[in-house]
Amino acid sequence: MVKDANTLLTATQNTLDGERRLREYAESLERQFRLIFEKASCGIALVNAEGKILMHNPSLVEMLSGTSTSPDMRSTPFHSFFENPDQVRSLLQTAYQSNSPVTSDLQLHTKSADQSRWLNSLISKVTDDEGDMIVECILYDISERTAREKRTQFEAERDPLTGLYNRRAGYRKIESALQHAKQTSSHCAFLLVDLDKFKPINDQYGHDAGDLVLQTISRRINKHLRKEDIVIRWGGDEFLIIVEHVNQPKAIAEKLLAALQKPIDLGNGNRDVVGASIGISLFPEHGQKIEDLVQRADIAMYRVKEAGRNHFSIYEKRRGDEPIENTAKHHNSLT
Repeated sequence: MVKDANTLLTATQNTLDGERRLREYAESLERQFRLIFEKASCGIALVNAEGKILMHNPSLVEMLSGTSTSPDMRSTPFHSFFENPDQVRSLLQTAYQSNSPVTSDLQLHTKSADQSRWLNSLISKVTDDEGDMIVECILYDISERTAREKRTQFEAERDPLTGLYNRRAGYRKIESALQHAKQTSSHCAFLLVDLDKFKPINDQYGHDAGDLVLQTISRRINKHLRKEDIVIRWGGDEFLIIVEHVNQPKAIAEKLLAALQKPIDLGNGNRDVVGASIGISLFPEHGQKIEDLVQRADIAMYRVKEAGRNHFSIYEKRRGDEPIENTAKHHNSLT
């Protein structure tokens, strides 16, 4: 009987020792998890179905400190910290309904547009201590990587001197604009701008002055157009402008001519007027293809050159209109 009691006591003690060891192991894991959670360089948030942040680590607060929303984690919904809150809501909902993590790049809603910040998110469904489903959001700051990618894209698409679209990227933009115009049955204007006195100024004052002229002209063109209009450095001193949903191309041309007729400071006390000749073609009236529309804007532009320059002309079909290669040669002789 005593032996049985001793055996039972030993078994009970072993069970208690085993439970203690398990408890200590669990507490050790908890401490390790807490240390990782607190010290992680990535932001971590546990979020419920309503978007309320239940738990977060210090890195998340640091990440959100530059946002336009005060980083009050207790009362601010998680999605409110981002530029596109609907996108974040959708990601959270998708994570709740899926057994697989979802990932996306998210832009923070910063106080200034110049302080663009991007986070890569890994969002997955987890179970809390009470067995309820919540979402774990792990966020990595990718702002520097995103900035590098944007710089690379900018350099690939832009003319290094003027910052305007280069010809290759501009062509893709025109294709997209014409596709949209066809789908919406809207009109586009092609304005080909050729500088009247660029070569004499470049020859007289040097290439630095010529570069300054091109940069100044580019800024003036952009200043008098809408953000959505396409401006391309089409050639050495030629600029191609695509204006969608246009009703008054003449008014645009007149505005540009007035801006480009103003004197330009060339440095060393020198100033000069460059001026421009502008040829205009219209989609769909003058063609459906990019090549045709550029050619007809080119024809209209060299007719302005022949008539005395510093004006604009909308293309009109005339008998004997030349092929584009002959047109280009002709107006080059007038420059």
